[in-house]
Amino acid sequence: MALQHARQLERGDRYVRRSYVRIGKHTSRHRVAFWLEESLRLISLPGENEGRVYYFRRVSLPGIPANAPRNVWIERMEQALTSMASQSVHANDPRAEWASVVYFHNHLEALEVVLGRVVRSESLRSWFWPMVLGDRPTAGGPIHVASVLEVLRQQCIPAGSVAGIILSALGDCDPIPFLSAIPFFTIREWLDELEGPSKQSSISAPAALPQKLRELLQRIAQHFGWNDPRTVWLSALLVLSVAPVQMSASTAVKEARATLRHLETFQASEQNRADSNQRLSDGAVIRFRDDANAVAAGDLSVKESSLELRKRALKNAHQAEYVVPQSLLGEPTAAAGLYFLLNALRQLRLPAAIESCPELAETSLPQHILRRLAANAGVAEDDPIFLGLDPRQKEFFLPSSVFAMLSSNVEVRNAKLWPPNIAPMRNVKLESEDFLRLWAVAVRRWCWRMGQITTHEIVNRPGRIWSSRTDLDITLPLGKSDIRIRRIGLDIDPGWLPWFGKFGRVVRFHYEDCARGGAPC
Repeated sequence: MALQHARQLERGDRYVRRSYVRIGKHTSRHRVAFWLEESLRLISLPGENEGRVYYFRRVSLPGIPANAPRNVWIERMEQALTSMASQSVHANDPRAEWASVVYFHNHLEALEVVLGRVVRSESLRSWFWPMVLGDRPTAGGPIHVASVLEVLRQQCIPAGSVAGIILSALGDCDPIPFLSAIPFFTIREWLDELEGPSKQSSISAPAALPQKLRELLQRIAQHFGWNDPRTVWLSALLVLSVAPVQMSASTAVKEARATLRHLETFQASEQNRADSNQRLSDGAVIRFRDDANAVAAGDLSVKESSLELRKRALKNAHQAEYVVPQSLLGEPTAAAGLYFLLNALRQLRLPAAIESCPELAETSLPQHILRRLAANAGVAEDDPIFLGLDPRQKEFFLPSSVFAMLSSNVEVRNAKLWPPNIAPMRNVKLESEDFLRLWAVAVRRWCWRMGQITTHEIVNRPGRIWSSRTDLDITLPLGKSDIRIRRIGLDIDPGWLPWFGKFGRVVRFHYEDCARGGAPC
């Protein structure tokens, strides 16, 4: 079979680099190729439905008769690959270089790991790294930053998630060599794609970035310039990493430019103030180096260059202890039914409420509702089911604009913020906790009236959770499915939910037949 690679991997897709088939003289080559492809298409490997990606170094299938029926081909193929997959190791494991099979939790994690290793100048000589990128960007040579970013750019995922992957791969490394490694015209092209056709159409306010990120932008701007595409591009990534769910890529670029203008003005005013204080001093002369790479950080001297900083970060990365990845079968949970309630929130028109009042999205209302319902159901605080929620979300607090809408006399505008099974209250002073409790009560009431089932019964059921930046997968045992949940449609795959999570999530539910050899739940 010919060498085949796709620009974008879908779940269940399988690609073969090279295959060799030994057949008899009178055997149909096309028939054997058909059964081989059919077997690869129909088998299922552990965790593959939840997004896991396997890379096999070599697979041998000796002794299959050419005239064997379809079920024999499928059985032999599944036995061989499943046996090998059970011995697989994560690609970050030191043993991966000599392993026959390696895996990633998902394809985006593979790209993030590759990008992180390229940034830190770590070795990518193992057999599976070129396979991650489809062999196309490397062409037998070294893997470059631009090649990995180009593959990542082709994935159909939210811009905020892409920003999170890039910044996570960059880590504490010096971003200047990273940006310098990307061709200028490539950065310009990516920036134009982010801005879209409406660039310069409106003026945005500067983003509220943490102090550490503001200092990072100032340092990069001093090196490349305030209006350089590389500075604007990284600034847009930083804005997206702290942005609410509604922010688009073009809006992020506008806020990035506004943030850079604000920082440039602030730095100029600070420099003028420092010059004035210097003139009023005793006349001591202080010479400032015009070197953007000269920084003082901890025990580093001002004379250290960006190359020395990079070497130090690389040395620390090599000394870091290897972290064992999550289980091959996902994380076991006793509250696998929690995300069934996302369908209940959709039936209660929570997305419409968030759309009518964008401030609600910034409060992470859906996640707080789920946390409250989980607490009411007695879910332990350390249960892995909370991996699908933002662990850093703060205490729920409604801004004043939402309270103004709740107390508004305009009935239509007011009613959009209330669940349809609870009548809007007028002239009642509500607190943030009251509004959160109101939506939690609405979910519990809807579940009981529609299915005669409590949220405690819905939430508390065994299963496994698989969580990534873009996807959330819940696997449950088929033998413990509940007809009441099925009847009211709570176990229907919600799919893409732009209102759930920081940048939205794709949520899927899976059922495994444990009695027939499925993964234990």
